[in-house]
Amino acid sequence: MNQYIIANWKANQNRQQTYEFIRQFLALTATSPLPQDLQLVVCPPAVFYLEFVGKSLPLAAGLQDISVFAGGAYTGELTAQNLTGIEPAFVIVGHSERRREFGETNELIVRKCEQVWSLGATPIVCFDEPEAASLSQLLQVHAGKSMILAYEPVSAISTSGSAGNLDPQALNQQLVGFRQLFPGMPIIYGGSVKPENAGSYAGICDGLLVGSASLKAESFVGIARNFAHQ
Repeated sequence: MNQYIIANWKANQNRQQTYEFIRQFLALTATSPLPQDLQLVVCPPAVFYLEFVGKSLPLAAGLQDISVFAGGAYTGELTAQNLTGIEPAFVIVGHSERRREFGETNELIVRKCEQVWSLGATPIVCFDEPEAASLSQLLQVHAGKSMILAYEPVSAISTSGSAGNLDPQALNQQLVGFRQLFPGMPIIYGGSVKPENAGSYAGICDGLLVGSASLKAESFVGIARNFAHQ
């Protein structure tokens, strides 16, 4: 099973910063490639998605969200119809910020997953412990479809105001239950991940969802290397 290091840039970065990230990333990986079984994914703001496409980067590009609507008269939405022909490999759905700020429910998130699958892409489905059981039930009818589960305890997210990365032993205990709820699915962890603590999660989860520490190529590559080399 592949392991994943996924960058969620959220609403950060501008065009020049995006170019600089790509330049530094290429320089850092040119002479010291990353392990082939480690899939790196960068999910920038949608306006910068195409900057990552067609540049022979040793990573995949993804998006941070998708509309529940396939297309049509839905001003401001990013739909599967819009993405036809430039299909992303991955799309984040259900991030805690969208649950909190936009009232997204598990039911709506699964509808978004259906739009992602219609593109032949893989949804990265975020959840915290309170949502796990309900989400598992809703996803049962989609068993066998490609998806990545991203456990992101809100208390450990750096923008929550009380952040502190989850202790690896505590994460290991949590994953015992989650693997029963989501059998056979890769489960990654997100919450205040940095190069300094990334290696401590190796062998426990199937990868990492990285927020602010992914905005600089050196930090993002450092996280990937430390996770892979433990």
